[in-house]
Formats: sequence, C-alpha cells, structure tokens
Amino acid sequence: MDIANRRVAREFFLNRPISKGVDEYFTVWKRAIESGLFDIMAHPDYWRKYVHLFYKRPSWQDYGQVVFDALDSLVEYKVGIEVNTSGIRHGVGSFFPIQEFLITAKEVGVELVTIGSDSHEPSSIGFGYNDACNQLKLAGFTGLSLFEKRRSRIVKFDSIKTLNI
Repeated sequence: MDIANRRVAREFFLNRPISKGVDEYFTVWKRAIESGLFDIMAHPDYWRKYVHLFYKRPSWQDYGQVVFDALDSLVEYKVGIEVNTSGIRHGVGSFFPIQEFLITAKEVGVELVTIGSDSHEPSSIGFGYNDACNQLKLAGFTGLSLFEKRRSRIVKFDSIKTLNI
C-alpha cells in the first residue's frame, strides 16, 4: 500500500485514529527490517507526506510505541536508516525522518545511516545533503555508511566534502 499517494493515504488514515495507522505502518516496516532483505530502511516516516491533510502535523508523540519495536529491530538486525531530504521539496516541512526519530535511533544503538534525495530529476540530486549531514551530526551520528556488496563502512563526517549545490 503506497500511503505516500494522496488517494491511498486518504483511504488508509481516514476514519481511524492516527495512532492506528502509524502502528500499522511501523509493524510492516519492522517486518521488512527482519526479512533480511535490506541493509538500509528508507523513508522511516514517509507516511507524513499526506497525513497532515487529515490530522494536525504529527509530532514525535504521535509515533506511538510500535516505532520503538522497529528501532530495536534495526539494532538487532544491524540495519540502518536513510535520511531522505525530499520532505522539504514536498512541503512536509522537514526531512524524513523527523529529528526526534534520528536522536532516538542513535540512542538505542542504530549506527548505519545514509542520505537520499529521492531524485526523480537531475536538478534534485543531492538536494539538502549538507543540511542532512548537519541533522545527523546533531543527532549524534559521526559519519555516513557506504556499502559495497552489502558490507558497510562508516565514513566520518570530517572527511566528507560538502556539496556545492
């Protein structure tokens, strides 16, 4: 179910508390983590793209308890998260995920992080990269994860050049 599609999001969230939809999202997200198919989980809270059309803009308190089970699974299965900068371009107001998610992920032991700009056109490649690095630093991360043949290594922020985009 593509809940980042306006029509599908409406069907998914309408006529039920936001907590029910968010719990269902993170239950499925957790199953994906535990499948062993992924090294990085993208769009931790992509459901925010349209949820503001049906509810007030969600805060960290709206993420509920299931998110903590999903975060624990990230650590247990050694899976990382992506910071996706497209939330700014789409008018959501922040990256995916929100800063509190990043801070909590770091606190529970998530080490692997990447940055994506969800580029569907050349002009958005690398969008928000420098700001995403700063958000990750503020959350306590020390570098970005690079993968080769499903093996990760962390490249420290102080050795990464900023982009001039």
